Parts: sequence; C-alpha cells; structure tokens
Amino acid sequence: MKKIYVALLITALFILSGCSLLGGKKTFTENGVSVKLDRVYRSVTKDFTGFNMVLEGPNSVFMANIEAKSDFTVDYTLSQYTNLVLTGRSHSDIEHYTEGDIEFYYCTYEGEAEGILFKYLLVTKMNDDNYMTCNFYSPKSKFDNFYDKFLEAAQTIEFVDEE
Repeated sequence: MKKIYVALLITALFILSGCSLLGGKKTFTENGVSVKLDRVYRSVTKDFTGFNMVLEGPNSVFMANIEAKSDFTVDYTLSQYTNLVLTGRSHSDIEHYTEGDIEFYYCTYEGEAEGILFKYLLVTKMNDDNYMTCNFYSPKSKFDNFYDKFLEAAQTIEFVDEE
C-alpha cells in the first residue's frame, strides 16, 4: 500500500512538473522560415496556400510569407517595405527593433474575419534576397495576454536555407 502511495505521489509530482518539462519552447522550421514558440503550437501550413509557415496555438496564430526581392521593381529598404505592406491599413506606430544581428520592424493593427475582431503584431524582416512578412494574431480580447510572447518570438524569426 505504501508503495502505491509513493508511486501515485511521484506520478502526481511528475504530472505537475511535467508542464514545464513537456512545455517550454520549440523551434519550428518550414519552407525557409524558422521561429521559436511555445510547444503548444502546431503546423497547419498545408491548409493554407501561399504561406511559407502557419502555426496554430490555443487562441493565437503565427503566419509567415517570404517574397523575393527580384519580384519587385524597386529594391526597398526594410522600412519602405514595411510601409508598403501596411498601405491602406490603420496601424500603431511602426517600431524598429535592432539588437546584434537581429533587425525587424513591427507594429499592431486590427482586422475582422468571420465576425471576430482580431489584433495582429506585424513583423517584417529582410535578407540579401528576400523580404519576410510575419503576423502573430489572436482575438483582440486576448491580444494583450500574448503581446510580450509575440514580441519575444519575433526576435527568433530567421530565414533558413532549404537543404
């Protein structure tokens, strides 16, 4: 009986601490994009045409799209590209993040889909050959709960070479 009690206690402790053991962060890599997010996200890219990566989590989504610079008639700076992406859209002030080799622009905006108001964190990046547009989003009512995590994850977004 004592062994069963000890086994149940150990199991309960494992389950309670298992959230941190099984949780945590995971690096997702697909179609030229890499990002580090909570393990609860899952890839649903195959369900979306035209995106390099789509990850779905509880009450939030990450989407990334890469565009070749050669597809444009102008070689835009990252700031110019960000403004181009936001043309015709109301948004917060555009912020510039730079630390070491990490550089991106970001801002928030809102949009409605299927009767639900969403809030987005737009992130733009570029390398020598490509631009990348990323959106983290959730229902507007939950966005403030995700904002810091979205911004932290934005710092991990990278272009990756396909093998």
